[in-house]
Order: sequence, then structure tokens, then C-alpha cells
Amino acid sequence: MFKIKDLSKIELELKPGVYFLFENDELVYIGQSVDVQSRCLFHVKKWPNIEKGFYYRVEDREERNRTELNLIYKHQPKYNINNSGGITEYNYKSVKKMRTKLLTDKEKTVLFNRHGLFGNDKKTLQKIGDSLELTRERIRQIQLIAEFKIMPAY
Repeated sequence: MFKIKDLSKIELELKPGVYFLFENDELVYIGQSVDVQSRCLFHVKKWPNIEKGFYYRVEDREERNRTELNLIYKHQPKYNINNSGGITEYNYKSVKKMRTKLLTDKEKTVLFNRHGLFGNDKKTLQKIGDSLELTRERIRQIQLIAEFKIMPAY
């Protein structure tokens, strides 16, 4: 555990890791970075009420991404969550940034168009199917496969 006010004075290892940030002993953010110290200092500028943090090393990039996503999904810290319309949803944008490398080009196209990610407008199964020359049912199957690949395991 480290105190944010001491972060610029201490030197964290420049190794990949998953980190946790706290406000008033409440977990408010989970992230991962190669340079945890710089990343935490960046977040403190956005969220000045963060008081302390914790991190542990995770060398493998895929393991680091998987760990981060699983922890975000499990704990749903407020700065990792998107609140809209009074309903709290898992922030799809956090997932997409880290896990899309696991998807084929066709899976990316379907998922990004279905959910309006990366500047795409949300489209129906039919519209996506027409543009890819596939049936609605096949687009639905591709969407399910893509979502399965990017969502964290329980």
C-alpha cells in the first residue's frame, strides 16, 4: 500500500502491474500499466480525492488484462463504471480497449457496430448483415462469440 501524497517521492518498480486506487478506504479505480507510478500520478490529477493505492506485479500482458477486467467486473469501482439513466452498467469501453486484440476483423466489425464503439453508430443485425453479406442469424452468432471472448471469466 502506498499513500498518494508520497507517490512522487517513492519509486515503484517500472514493471507491468495491476493497481488499485482508494478514496476514503473505498476502492474507486482498478487499472493496469507498465509504469504504475506515472499512471497513478496521472489519475490523481483527474481525481484529487484519491488518498492511497496498492499494486502488484503481473508480467504477462494478457494475464494483466484478464486480471484487470475480472477485478473491474467483480468490484465495479465507481471510476471504471458508466452510469447512465440510473442504471449502472459495466463499461464496455474499458473492455474494448484491452481485449479487442482477441477478436477477428469480422468480430470487431460486428461488435463495434452493434454497440456503437470506436465512433460507429449502433446498427441492427440486419444492417450489419447486409453490409457483410451475411444473415441476421449469423451476425447474432458472431456477436455472441465476440462478446464471449472479451468479457471476463467468473
